[in-house]
Parts: sequence; structure tokens; C-alpha cells
Amino acid sequence: MGIRQGIHSGQHLRAWRIRVLQMMGRLLVGILLLAATGLGMALTVKTYHVRDKLSGSDVFWKEDRCVVVVGANRYGLQTTLLGSLLEELKARVNAVGRRPTDQASAIAVFTITSAGVDEKRAPFPYSQFEVMGGTLYSRLGGFERALWRWTGTSFEKATADQEGALSRTPAPVDFDNRDGWSKRHDPFHRSARVEMPVRIDGRVVTLLFQYDGARDTLVLMDGQNRKLLVSLDETPRTVDGSSYASEVRSGPAVTQATAAQ
Repeated sequence: MGIRQGIHSGQHLRAWRIRVLQMMGRLLVGILLLAATGLGMALTVKTYHVRDKLSGSDVFWKEDRCVVVVGANRYGLQTTLLGSLLEELKARVNAVGRRPTDQASAIAVFTITSAGVDEKRAPFPYSQFEVMGGTLYSRLGGFERALWRWTGTSFEKATADQEGALSRTPAPVDFDNRDGWSKRHDPFHRSARVEMPVRIDGRVVTLLFQYDGARDTLVLMDGQNRKLLVSLDETPRTVDGSSYASEVRSGPAVTQATAAQ
């Protein structure tokens, strides 16, 4: 009886081991299937992201006015779930991210006088501005490889004579009282906080440029009065695929006012 019981117990033990191995095999297959499904989704499911980024700024002023030019881009990225995770990892270690798949640009021009602030917006890429004869000129980020002039309401191509005259009288990056005009290039990128007093019609107003790590702001301070001119949120956003194209086309939201135009 002892021998038979031993044989019987051994058979039960072998059967139990076989069942355990079968269960582990099925579990492993299930895990592999889940992993394959997850990997497939990570490689195929698309994600859409947009981000606004300040590209540059210039401040010009003379006796009766101050002109502030602010350029920004909206970058769009179409990728996958896995790509999104990789981009987040790169951002954490300050590595260079993937090039955007789409881009839209905008330039906001603020003309400040004793009568108030006039704001215009144009869908062009920013490039450093120059002033000649009281008119602003820029290459607009190499747009059509041409020199453009700001008319006060829009951009139009400069003439060959204007381009020649500007090239013959190059100006320094910053200057004071050059034909009555003074200039400071890109105060946004000089420091996290820059206060710039300017005199308009004998009255001193202050331009306050700030960046808090996520948002660029420009405030016009006139005594106790403050007017927000620029508020650009640089935080990346995830959007739906159905609205991605229109989100990119609408361009960077330099301010709520310009975003609504």
C-alpha cells in the first residue's frame, strides 16, 4: 500500500506541475499579447501637440512715439504615443527634441503714443527690424528672400532703392538718437525681468518685459495705469486630431486680443 500511495502521489504531483506550467504558459502568452497590443498602439495611435514660442522683439522710440515689435511662432507636432513619451523624456534631460511637423508665425506691432496704443498683427515670421527714414524694415525670417517695410498697417516689399539705401547705412544692434530714433533689440531675452523707460511727448512710460518660465508678458506702465500688451503662454498643449490643423493655422496667441483677430 505504501508503494502504491507513493506512486499515486507522484502522479498527482506531476499532474499538478503540468497544470501549473500550462497556466504559466497561458499567462505568459496573455502578457505577450497585451505587450504586443500596447506596443502596437504606442506605435500607431497618433497624438497632436501645439506650442507657442517667442521668437524675438525690438523696441524703437522717438520723441512722439514708441513702436514695439514682437514675433512668435506656433509649432505643431504630429507623433505617436511612443513618440510623445520620448519627447517628454528628452525635455526632462534637456535633450534636443524632434523638429516640429508644422509651424505658423505672427508679428504683433504696438505703436504707443500719447493718444493710446494701436495694435496690428501680421502672419509673418520674425527677423530683426531696422529703421530708416522713420519706417521699419525686416527680412521677416527670410520670407521670399526679400526685404519688407512696415507701412503702419501691413507689410509690403521694399523697393530696390530702399534695400540699397538700408544696406549702405547699417545700424548697430542697439543705438540712441540715430536720426531721432533709439532702439533696443530683444529685451525679452536679456533677462527674466527688464524695465525699459521711454519718453513720449515729454512723459515717461515704462515697458516691463517678464518671463516666469512658462509665460512671456509685456506690460505698459504709465503712472498708476497698467496695460497688458503681450501674454504668451509657452506651455505645450495636447489637442484633438480634428482641431489640430486649425489650431496651428490660427497662429501664436500673443495676446487674447490678437488671438481673437
